[in-house]
This record gives sequence, structure tokens and C-alpha cells, in this order.
Amino acid sequence: AVWDQYCAAMDVPAGLSWLDEVRKYEKNVLSSRG
Repeated sequence: AVWDQYCAAMDVPAGLSWLDEVRKYEKNVLSSRG
């Protein structure tokens, strides 16, 4: 799938595990912005 290729290119785990990473990132960004 194109998404899998994108994930591989971006060194992001394919599947649903990237959702957790996105949520962590959003939490960090939102908390740092105050």
C-alpha cells in the first residue's frame, strides 16, 4: 500500500501504532504551547 511505503520512507511504523505516536506528539506540542 502507498501508506506502508510512506511509513517506511518516513521511518514510521506501519499499521495503527503510528496513531499512538501522533497522539504523544500532539500532547507534547499542545502542552508546550500552553
